[in-house]
Amino acid sequence: MAGGQRIIDIRLGPDHCGWRLDRALAAAVPTLSRERIKALISSGAVEGPAGLVRDPSARAASGGYRLNVPEPKPAHNVAQ
Repeated sequence: MAGGQRIIDIRLGPDHCGWRLDRALAAAVPTLSRERIKALISSGAVEGPAGLVRDPSARAASGGYRLNVPEPKPAHNVAQ
């Protein structure tokens, strides 16, 4: 864990080539939902073999991907 983030390194094989990136990463990391992975991709928290990826519908390529998952923020409920 570095700077309040968890870094997940993923290696996608040839069987994931051509899939939507969010779907391929969700299959590789079952602890994160596909919606959470879409949000991470859109926020610029995913690096692929060609650099930073910001499009969840981009086609996955075989190679290494790095997800920077920020630590969850505690909920502060305010009484009415």
